[in-house]
Amino acid sequence: MIQRSENWKQAGKSTEQHENKYSLIRKGVTRDINQYHKALGHPSEAITRATAHAEGILLKGNFSPCEDCALGKARQANVSKKAVPRSTNKGERLFIDISSPSTKSMGGKQHWLLIVDDCTDYCWSYFLKEKSDLKDHVIELIKEMHLKYNCKVKCIRCDNAGENISLEKACKQEGLGVFFEYTAPGTPQQNGRVERKFATLYNRVRAMLNGGKFSSSLRNQLWAEAAQTATVLQNSLVSQQGAMSPYHQFFGKRRTSILDTVQRFGEICIVANQGAIMNKMQNRGKHCIWLGFADNHASKCYRLLNLETKRIVISRDVIFLDKSFGDWANVKDPAIVPLAAEMIDTIDENNEVDAPTLVPPHHVSADERMVDDDGTYQGDDFHNQVPSILKHGILMMKILMMMDHKKQRFKWILEEMMQLLMKMRSMSNQGLKPQLIQKY
Repeated sequence: MIQRSENWKQAGKSTEQHENKYSLIRKGVTRDINQYHKALGHPSEAITRATAHAEGILLKGNFSPCEDCALGKARQANVSKKAVPRSTNKGERLFIDISSPSTKSMGGKQHWLLIVDDCTDYCWSYFLKEKSDLKDHVIELIKEMHLKYNCKVKCIRCDNAGENISLEKACKQEGLGVFFEYTAPGTPQQNGRVERKFATLYNRVRAMLNGGKFSSSLRNQLWAEAAQTATVLQNSLVSQQGAMSPYHQFFGKRRTSILDTVQRFGEICIVANQGAIMNKMQNRGKHCIWLGFADNHASKCYRLLNLETKRIVISRDVIFLDKSFGDWANVKDPAIVPLAAEMIDTIDENNEVDAPTLVPPHHVSADERMVDDDGTYQGDDFHNQVPSILKHGILMMKILMMMDHKKQRFKWILEEMMQLLMKMRSMSNQGLKPQLIQKY
């Protein structure tokens, strides 16, 4: 044991002597700072100097920019977070931007144009079929602000997209004298006012659509209506106690706010028929969905969706039922397209699907479901139901494929279902004809 401990002491002394000798060799070694930076794996200058000091190495030369680091570590430059002074005159400076949801609205609009006033934070929303329509709406707004409200638009902040460049050219042709401030490419932070406003409004649009409990198809069609209503409500909101809403800041305190109702988006209501009553027993009202406020109309004049014609109507003769569309139509799962059975008969040869009739589903008893159009009772004969199952099953698969933008996600489902239905055909005692499958 004594001999082993002595061996360990000798080994420790030799290791210590080796380290001291190695440190003496490294002490006083001079290296070029740029070569040493590359040898260490391209760290920063501060880390390179700190490591050299810890290792006892003297560095010489100046730290020059490294091309390898520039290529491998390139990133976007930091954006200044210093607050920019706001404009003191309403309408003097505008922020504009376009957002393009993945689905078209009920009116066929694809793009959402949002304009924010720098002074009052007042917003305007326009919905475009093409981005090239931007210049028409913006120029019309600039002229309207000058004629009606005596506001001179001097500056517009936007990105350098093609539609904005076309807008600048159109403003020069009209002689409007508007100066354009373009943001740097890939730097939306420089147009943060309208970008943050978009984020706020999108959050409220989703919440409003959730509150209406719409089906998936109707939810995608009504996004523009929800966005317009969210914009109107945003202009009437007060951000902090004691302040004025953007609406009153822009138009003045004397003007009455449009916020004169407590109704919610997607609420079911009864609207009086405006046409002549042909039958004394005919109802005087019709079911509609409340969508928001009517522009350029008197107070308490609303935009509504007629559930029978699927068209927008404007009326003030409204009785609210205090029910959302989902509760009224018995939509159990808003993520699933309801009333799909009503869509089956609307498929044409080009696989185009009309919007489903937006009325509550008709509930029938079990006996009624088992009776054909000619009054023949089918009973529990499974084989007699095979043609009907085949027809409705294939058509439902077509609906799912048309819901998908790429039309590929449900292709394999359709193939598997075709194989299953072919087996069902062989089980049928009626001998289902192959032409039935080809037809549908």
